[in-house]
Amino acid sequence: MANVVLALTLACGLSFLLSAVLTGAIIEPLRRLNIRQVVREDGPETHLKKTGTPSMGGIAILAALVIVAVPMMVIVNSPLSYRVFYVLGYVLAMAAVGFADDYQKVRRGGAYGFGARERIVVEILLTLGFAWLLTQSRALGDNAGLGHSLSLSFIPRSGILWLIFATFVGVGTSNAVNLTDGLDGLATGLTALCATALAIGCLASGQLEWFLLSLTLAGVSAGFLWFNASPAKVFMGDVGSLGLGAALAGIALATHLEIVLLVAGLIFVAEALSVIGQVVSFKTTGKRILKMAPLHHHFELCGWAEQTVVVRFWVVGAILAAISIAMMWLVKL
Repeated sequence: MANVVLALTLACGLSFLLSAVLTGAIIEPLRRLNIRQVVREDGPETHLKKTGTPSMGGIAILAALVIVAVPMMVIVNSPLSYRVFYVLGYVLAMAAVGFADDYQKVRRGGAYGFGARERIVVEILLTLGFAWLLTQSRALGDNAGLGHSLSLSFIPRSGILWLIFATFVGVGTSNAVNLTDGLDGLATGLTALCATALAIGCLASGQLEWFLLSLTLAGVSAGFLWFNASPAKVFMGDVGSLGLGAALAGIALATHLEIVLLVAGLIFVAEALSVIGQVVSFKTTGKRILKMAPLHHHFELCGWAEQTVVVRFWVVGAILAAISIAMMWLVKL
């Protein structure tokens, strides 16, 4: 019991504190290395003032996540804890893709890195490898608890159908978080809310290791928000958004809580669908369905202030997280 209490303390308090400290410490080095944000010229004009803000701060988030999660698993001392390291490995691999993309932006001095097709191919391969590893490690075995009830149980947890499904969830979630990361504090706040919903789901289904990892993810996201809130002193970059998205997807897939992720992260889904819908509509009809995609930019061009969009999206995100928790309570009954 003492080990569990200590692990909870690390997950809740230390993850937040360490993330905030590391984020604050990395801002000046990023500025000296000239790792700065270049704002898209076709974006809202109000965002042009953000040019020059240090970027790639996601390195601090992920460093805090690993630094806290690894000793936390040792403290818990469970034979199942090794499964968590598969998720952490996947998170770092996807973050490395984002890091390479950020590096290209810095090197070129522009707002774009690698081509989208090349990046998606790499993400698919990494996610396929992660999904296969989960099946081989039996991390997706039968589970009669809450997690199984809220999973898409008609999909066998092995075979090609599972690999396709898991890849869709992993790549889709990572890029959805990436697309949402366009306003100060928006993606980090929503990630913290989703991670909290997943943590409660893991706790309710008796999955302590994943409960602690989810809490740690929520903590490091909130810690980064200390400096990422408007006006942001640092941006997370693709290294952060792809890493956080991979963490949410990895936890949901490994714990059978895909539906919880879908409901709690519905704003991420809406942001991704807004981009897809905008592109399809423009290419097929020559017309745009939104004033600008992703969705948060549409509301900005409708006259909402940036902080208003962020806070309202947070409110909706909190309601969605509460709905997902209510679903878990009903299923447990």
